[in-house]
Amino acid sequence: MTVDKDLQDLVEFLGSKRPEVQQAAVDIVSGLSGSPEGINRLKGIQVALLGALLRITGTPDADPAVSRAALTALVNLSQDAALGKALLQFNTVALQLMLLVNLTVDEQGCEHLLQLSRQGMEGLHMALLLQMFVKSAVTLMPGQPDPYEHIGALLTNSTRLQAGRKLLLQPGRGFLQALAAQLGPGSSLARRRGCSGALRNCCISAEEDGTLQELVSDKAVLARVLAPLGGDSSTGTDAAAAPAATSSGSAGAGAAAGAASASSAGRDPDDSVREALAEAIAVLAATDAGRKELWKVSAPELLRKAYEDEEHPGVCQAMEHAARCFMFDANAAQVEGHEGNGQEQLQMQQEAAD
Repeated sequence: MTVDKDLQDLVEFLGSKRPEVQQAAVDIVSGLSGSPEGINRLKGIQVALLGALLRITGTPDADPAVSRAALTALVNLSQDAALGKALLQFNTVALQLMLLVNLTVDEQGCEHLLQLSRQGMEGLHMALLLQMFVKSAVTLMPGQPDPYEHIGALLTNSTRLQAGRKLLLQPGRGFLQALAAQLGPGSSLARRRGCSGALRNCCISAEEDGTLQELVSDKAVLARVLAPLGGDSSTGTDAAAAPAATSSGSAGAGAAAGAASASSAGRDPDDSVREALAEAIAVLAATDAGRKELWKVSAPELLRKAYEDEEHPGVCQAMEHAARCFMFDANAAQVEGHEGNGQEQLQMQQEAAD
């Protein structure tokens, strides 16, 4: 089949860095894809064309109008049997998930994903995505591409809504424990960011949602949330060490990308992950039930040691807030296992904060 030079140029324009050029090109493609004649003409550049359109839909900062036109073209082209088969050759799962992430940046997108307007179907799609995210964490082999890591960002977005948080914290589903396990050093950066952001959102609204007890009742979860902040993991995070290692399958996939993996020492190298987890701990420490359980996993001591090496302002601020909560807890020293030295530890942390 003779390739039309104009169509070859059109594919190049789809990748242009100039917004007006890219917009014009994608509009032409979208228009051509609306008729059988246009689709037949586009078949001559199908591989390059489909790749260019998929890249547009998977670009986080793409112009919404450009993304919509690219999606329209893909929908139209997929109706052709040959082009549909060609689309299946691409790794479209990751791109589709990235598109969902972009669409759920605002509240309306989250509501659609959670199906809040569909009685009897609420949360079904999100529950299926959660299951994919959890299952892939233990089934992917080291070095294998991890298209499901982008679900982590979806979790962060959807847990801004109460329906998303309650879905994550449903008793007996094990989602909370599974997400906490993916905070470990083997998980990819995208998974760690997604899980830490979702956990922070759940903690921030725990009292309002009535889910505080679900969050603080599992000591292993609290230990895993504390571990990436640093400190001495031998005091309170041993319980999390073995379960966290089971997620190394997914992490191996993320680690293949290079510097995205957390250090083996426990402290997460990513500022946003540490900040999200420190904020989660600070919010829990502001509640009576949260402080009680955090004492039991040596949180004040772990935070004090982590604070000594912390330089990020946001992380430091959250740790200082947690320290003040522990400091003025009149009953903290009475908690089993901390009698006598609890106030001394907190005094040291308060001095560091000052």
